[in-house]
Amino acid sequence: MNSITLTLTVNSPELAKKLIDIAAGNSVAPETEHTPAPANQTTPAFPSTQQPAAPAAVSPAPAMTPFTAPTSAVPISSAAPFTVPYTPPAPAASVTPPQQPNPASTIPTAPAPNYTIADLQNACAPLMDAGRQQDLINLLKSFGVPALTLLPKERYGEFATALRGLGAQI
Repeated sequence: MNSITLTLTVNSPELAKKLIDIAAGNSVAPETEHTPAPANQTTPAFPSTQQPAAPAAVSPAPAMTPFTAPTSAVPISSAAPFTVPYTPPAPAASVTPPQQPNPASTIPTAPAPNYTIADLQNACAPLMDAGRQQDLINLLKSFGVPALTLLPKERYGEFATALRGLGAQI
């Protein structure tokens, strides 16, 4: 368990008694010795261009005697250091959502078909009949080959997908 220890040295017996009363939960009456500053000793935020009326009579402020704090600490036998117990907040429990099966892994898929050069030529025939020879030439160039017969076999599936993009049925 963590704890915080607070040690307080008070130089005034009256203040020490008030602090002990506060720590014990007793109510302490506020001091009434505070004297507010006179209201007629304010300065305007912006100087006025008008001449002020006759100055009001201001009573002189009472003479203030400077306060000198005692130079030695007054030991207080009734006040002992006390420890306030501190309990850190419990760490938030991590909540993990239940694992859902991956839908992609549960759907059966067929193996990729193995295309032959004849399959690719048959898919290109309707495009050539439709006058799209330039589209086929550009597609072959994008694969880095000048003719379909020079296309590597490992790229047949990729080429078939590109033919589908042009509208071929394969």
